[in-house]
This record gives sequence, C-alpha cells and structure tokens, in this order.
Amino acid sequence: MSDSDKILELERRLQEASKTNDALRALISAGDNYISNERYDLAIAGTDCGIWERNFVTGEIYRSERFMEIMGYEPGDLLPGSQIIDDAIHPDDFERRRVALDAHIECGTPFDEEFRIRRRSGEYIWVHAQGQATWDENGKPARWAGSLSEITERKQIEEALQESEQRYRGLIESSGLGIHIARVGGGRLFMNATLVRLLGYETSQEVYDLPNYRLLATHDQEKAVDYHKAAAEFRDGY
Repeated sequence: MSDSDKILELERRLQEASKTNDALRALISAGDNYISNERYDLAIAGTDCGIWERNFVTGEIYRSERFMEIMGYEPGDLLPGSQIIDDAIHPDDFERRRVALDAHIECGTPFDEEFRIRRRSGEYIWVHAQGQATWDENGKPARWAGSLSEITERKQIEEALQESEQRYRGLIESSGLGIHIARVGGGRLFMNATLVRLLGYETSQEVYDLPNYRLLATHDQEKAVDYHKAAAEFRDGY
C-alpha cells in the first residue's frame, strides 16, 4: 500500500470515529444522567475509538478499554485521573488544546483537536479527540464526553510526504532549467524561479497573471497549439 493510500485509509477510519462521536452526542443530548457502559460499547462497536465521559456533578469518570489501551494501560490498571491525563499532553500542544476546550465549555464551539499525548511508557503519540459537553439550567457544564483515536501513523506519513515535497521543490527551484507546470485548457500551476528570471520578470505572480499568448512569439503560435493538443492526450491532463 502506498503512502497516499495509507493516508486515505486512515482518513476513512477517522471519519468512522467522527460518526461514532456523533452517535455519542445523540446519546448525551438524550438527557441521561449517566450513560451506561453497555450503551457506550454499542456506540463504538466496530470502531477503533477510545471513549471517555466525565460527570462534573458527581465526579464520576468513565473510560473505555480502548481508551486505556491507547494510553498504554493494561486491563485492571488503576483508572488515571483527569489531572494525570491533562499532564500527559505534550507541552507544545497543551495551550492549544486548553484554549479549544475552554472555548467549547464556555461558548459551545465544537471541540475537534489533534495533539500529542504521553503514554504510560513515556512515549508520545498523536491522537484525534472530539468531545461534547452538556450544560445545566444555569449554564454550567454538567457532563463532558467524547472519543479518542490514535493517528500517529497518519502524522508520520504526512510529515514524510511533506519532507519529500520540500526536497523536490528545493531541487526544482535550484535547477538551472526553467520549469513550468500548467493545466491543459488554461491555468498555470507552478513556475520555478529560473524560468521567471529567464523571462525577465521579478516574481512568478507577474507571469501567472499574463495570458499565454503574451509569452509566445507570433511565429510560434501554431507550434504552441500543436503542443497543447499533444499535452491534452496525457492521462492526467497536465
């Protein structure tokens, strides 16, 4: 499986996780004082999500077995408190996650975040977290529940692809050849600095804004038309 296929598969799993969280929100909004473990298990059946709930009124906390597994705990281990979980968030991601959580609790802004969290073994993993709170008649948060999915593999693939793209772009930009990528039928997608300089312009945007005929000598117009006809036969149309 290629890296791009892996990303698509991981995104599909994230979409499943999102649907699971939608189901949890429906359960939460139903008004139960506390959702039973059995109903949670039904909501997450067939997914790879970890589930949590915290009741602010009673202090009761629920975390599914998958949640504990993601965090590196074994069945039967003591349930980690909320402070332990908060302390496990990567220092570089802590403030962003806190701001998003406060915005949800205070204003109802959707909580949908990706951040790093430390497992019990000490290693950091990437997770995708979604949550939903409910509020009492005084506007105070009563309950807080949501899902957690590990996305470390997806993040690693994305970073590798980004590094590869940067290296490729660096080679293209430093090339002594003028390189131009355009869409058949109109629209320039990329032009390296060498070609911009060869054409006598300061920036690539100046060239992007010009119609094609401004870049061609009159006696080469027919040749250019033939070229575009040939290019149109390429599979991707580039």
